[in-house]
Amino acid sequence: MAIENTRGLKLGARAQIESNISFKLVSKNACIILGDSVFVGRNSIFDISQKLSIGDRVLIAPNCFITDHNHNILSGSRIVDQGITEAPVAIGDDAWIGANVCILPGVKIGKGAVIGAGAVVTQSIPDLCVAVGVPARVIRKREPC
Repeated sequence: MAIENTRGLKLGARAQIESNISFKLVSKNACIILGDSVFVGRNSIFDISQKLSIGDRVLIAPNCFITDHNHNILSGSRIVDQGITEAPVAIGDDAWIGANVCILPGVKIGKGAVIGAGAVVTQSIPDLCVAVGVPARVIRKREPC
């Protein structure tokens, strides 16, 4: 049975959340959905203005940062006055996000994908692919179960 709080956070059954996790919902309509049996490692930050959806049985190692928005950076005006650009983030079932990974706006991590430690994910990663590096790039495909 899922748990939902009044701030747009939905936790699936058996979700395990370690200590010092930050769920930063920066707009009144922001929503974070964690599926069943999700694990989130300590010191991870979810900075969401629109939507983050995480499938079932996803493993998120410590110190990860996931955001669905960026500040605009046009010349001629202060960054703080320019607003943000948003795009939802989705992580498919059975994905594994390694330690210290950064996932940026608009990214979709496919089902069964693996993101190596320290990667910065700027583009979507297909199902069952292993991606590493800065920026993250696919280095191989996993066999289906």
